[in-house]
Amino acid sequence: MNRMNIDFYEQKSMNNLDWSHNFTNMLGYNDPQFTELMRLYLTIHSDHEGGNVSAHTSHLVGSALSDAYLSFSAAMNGLAGPLHGFANQVVPGYGHAVLRKTDPRYTCQREFALKHLPNDAMFKMVSQLFKIVPNVLLEQGKAKNPWPNVDAHSGVLLQQEEDKVRKEVDLDA
Repeated sequence: MNRMNIDFYEQKSMNNLDWSHNFTNMLGYNDPQFTELMRLYLTIHSDHEGGNVSAHTSHLVGSALSDAYLSFSAAMNGLAGPLHGFANQVVPGYGHAVLRKTDPRYTCQREFALKHLPNDAMFKMVSQLFKIVPNVLLEQGKAKNPWPNVDAHSGVLLQQEEDKVRKEVDLDA
């Protein structure tokens, strides 16, 4: 498998590296922490294989060349149905169709953040929400399963990596 990276030179996969490491190399970004994050991220999201409600809906709406905001809102609305446990209906990243406790994928991401970015402002905010939101949702009767799901954390980890890349490459220039 060969891919072209952003500088348009051929980047070959290496048999001695795992899929995530080859992926980050092909992106042209060789940072061990980013490789570790992609290994975690790709593993915990692979169970959906692109076939979950929100991914399918956003791809479908986007394939009509709709505005990105329309695609995103369609994806979020797809999660609000009873067959998806009314997830994200009250607070994005909270609730799940099956789980009646904190999503183990959320816990994996939280452990990664505790290890790699314990002082990050966004991580601290997610941690506060984790302590506050479930009790509020239970008290208000807004959700039967108010525990955080995988979506409550993944954006913080990806945003932190994007910020590192911006500083390194000066994408804002």
